[in-house]
Amino acid sequence: SGVALGAALTQKYQQIFHPIAYASRMLNEAERKYTTSERECLCLVWSAKHFRYYIQDRHTKFYTDHKPLATLTRSKEPDGRLYR
Repeated sequence: SGVALGAALTQKYQQIFHPIAYASRMLNEAERKYTTSERECLCLVWSAKHFRYYIQDRHTKFYTDHKPLATLTRSKEPDGRLYR
């Protein structure tokens, strides 16, 4: 979304994802100017911080529907806000 972030914490049980908690927040003016990839990455970082007490010291996977973020770790010349 161009105006808000949303995340769901789920647990996989018997091949089905069951919701544990939901979170959302509005983007501020500066964040609304981010590119789509930057907003998606912001959401991952924000949700990890938000749910840190649930996920710390546990194996955690993040799922996103934004394919370009999957290539972020394979970038030869990382730069900018995304890599930070």
